[in-house]
Amino acid sequence: MNTTKNIGLIECGSLQKPLYISPESIIEGYSITKVLSTGETNEMNIKSRYPLAEIVDNTRAILDDSSIDLVIVSEPSHGDMGMVGEALQAGKQIRII
Repeated sequence: MNTTKNIGLIECGSLQKPLYISPESIIEGYSITKVLSTGETNEMNIKSRYPLAEIVDNTRAILDDSSIDLVIVSEPSHGDMGMVGEALQAGKQIRII
């Protein structure tokens, strides 16, 4: 039985560098498997921080993925709150940071 919980990370801010969640800060049994960037963050930065994660270009790639258990939303604006609701409707756990 696989007990690893998969995380989808959604970058909403206009950061030049993506949010970095260090391996030490992730509870054992969790893995960042998909990262969405809104375009401001370059893919090379994402790959350097999360080398095993798939980079996706739309939220549906994370929300429709049945293997994703937890969605972390980084720096959402008021306009991004609809996406948070969609994630909840998709049965995902949500953390907003």
